[in-house]
Amino acid sequence: MAASARRRVWLVRAAVSFALVAAIVVKVGPGKILQAARSADPVLLAMAFALGVPRFAVKIARWRLLACRAVPGVSWALATRSLLVGTAGAVITPGRVGQAASSLLFPQGNRLVLSGMALTDPLADLVIALVLVAFQVGGPFAGGVALAACGVAAYAAPRVGNALSGRGGKLRMIGEALARLDRQTIAMVVLLSVLIYGFNLVQFHLLLTAHGPVPFAAAAASLPLIFLAVACPITISGFGLREATAALTLARYGVEAGIAVRSSFELFIINLLLPGLIGAVVAGRLGIRMRAPAPLVTPNRASPT
Repeated sequence: MAASARRRVWLVRAAVSFALVAAIVVKVGPGKILQAARSADPVLLAMAFALGVPRFAVKIARWRLLACRAVPGVSWALATRSLLVGTAGAVITPGRVGQAASSLLFPQGNRLVLSGMALTDPLADLVIALVLVAFQVGGPFAGGVALAACGVAAYAAPRVGNALSGRGGKLRMIGEALARLDRQTIAMVVLLSVLIYGFNLVQFHLLLTAHGPVPFAAAAASLPLIFLAVACPITISGFGLREATAALTLARYGVEAGIAVRSSFELFIINLLLPGLIGAVVAGRLGIRMRAPAPLVTPNRASPT
């Protein structure tokens, strides 16, 4: 797709994002959202924000693990900078595809497979959400089937990668990445992803209970659905979809829409927006322009390392 066409598509998605957010604010009422902010417990909010630090540290470990399969010996500093830049890209793109910007800090010859690794990185989070939703919707049997299917897919990932490597576009990038993964790396990625999801869940529950008593089951039931909604490449960074899903799924637990909307947006601020803003600063210093629909590298700084 040409750059001009990609920009038009991005502008349409940005317009949809704005329209959805505006509709949610009107439906819920600005007063209720502001009231939720005024009634929040600052200690619980601070705890949720503080957990963002170890959560991001685990994300760095997961990204470095994947990056080392393409470029052995990736330093922790480079893994941190590249993940921050990728997070900045994820903020301005639908479905977090801008995460592939993590590859821009590496030499040109490694960028294809590293772009695939960057797209594979959040895929583990999505798989966990899918399995949890299967347990919710279909009970133990459906959940067990989904879990077994994920196990088979993980076992076959290198072979699938070899098959996809001959394709074009994003399929080739993901194929090149999967082909380089061994089963030990996949197992470690899964374990780290479960830990990251645990941080997300605890943070979300803290944000909800900062506004009043909310059962842990409410956060556990709604979070995977929010993850799936955000993964839909309809709006920029899941704007509107995240908040609407939170309001709808938490309503059955008696959580007010204003609290649900605000808490889900606060989770986005902690885990994506704040690291993304830091990543944008890092990108600027390295000569990478974070511009929608895709980050670009300036000619004089083609491979910052």
